[in-house]
Amino acid sequence: MEPFILPHARNWPRTCEIHWSWELIYLRDIPKNISPEMIIKIVSALGEIYALRYKIDFCGDSRGFAYLQYIDEKIKTKAIQILPQRFKTRRLNIRVYNSFNARELLLESVKSFSPVQLYHEMRKFSPFTMMRVFELQHERFTYILEYRNNEAAAFAHRDLRNSIRKFGPQAYISWLDKCHPASRRYGRSECCQELDLELRLPEPSKCNCFRFKEC
Repeated sequence: MEPFILPHARNWPRTCEIHWSWELIYLRDIPKNISPEMIIKIVSALGEIYALRYKIDFCGDSRGFAYLQYIDEKIKTKAIQILPQRFKTRRLNIRVYNSFNARELLLESVKSFSPVQLYHEMRKFSPFTMMRVFELQHERFTYILEYRNNEAAAFAHRDLRNSIRKFGPQAYISWLDKCHPASRRYGRSECCQELDLELRLPEPSKCNCFRFKEC
C-alpha cells in the first residue's frame, strides 16, 4: 500500500512537466509512528514538493522508507546535505540518500546454497526479472538480481537484509548502481548463457556467467 502525497503547487507553470523517475531522494529508517504529513512539514521548508511516495503496510504504518521529489530539481543536492540534520533536531534518525533509481542488487559470499537452490530461494522474496551468476572460482559465485523497477528492488533489499544470515555468516547484499565498484566487473557480460527450462547450461565450458530468467 502506498499513498501519494501531492502538495498543492501554487506556482507551477502550466507547461511544466515533471516525471516521477527524475531527481529522487530516498528516505530510509522512517519510524512507524511518523506520518507522511510530519515528513512533509520538515522537508517542505527547503522548497515546494512535487511528491512524497510514502510506503505503508496493511496496518497503515510506515514500511520504513519513502521517495521524495521537489519541483525544483536544483534543491535535491542541498536537501541531501541539510535534511539529515533537520531530522536529527527533531530526534529522528531518518537517513537521506540520493536515489539512482537502481534496479539491481549484488549478493556475495553465499555459502549455504548452490546457484539452483538460491534461485528457488530468491523466488520467495520480491519477484525478479533475471538472476545472473558469475563463478569467480570453483564453486564460488557472485549473484546479480535484476528487478522490474526500483520499488521492487527496494522491497527485496529490505527483506534480504533482514534474512541475510540464512545465506551464510559472511553473505551480504548491496545495491548495484553505476557507482558501485562491481558495476564494471559484473554489470554486463557479452557471454552470459540462459539456462533452459530444466535449468541446464547449454554450453558449460563457454564462459563463467549464466542466468536464470524469471517468468
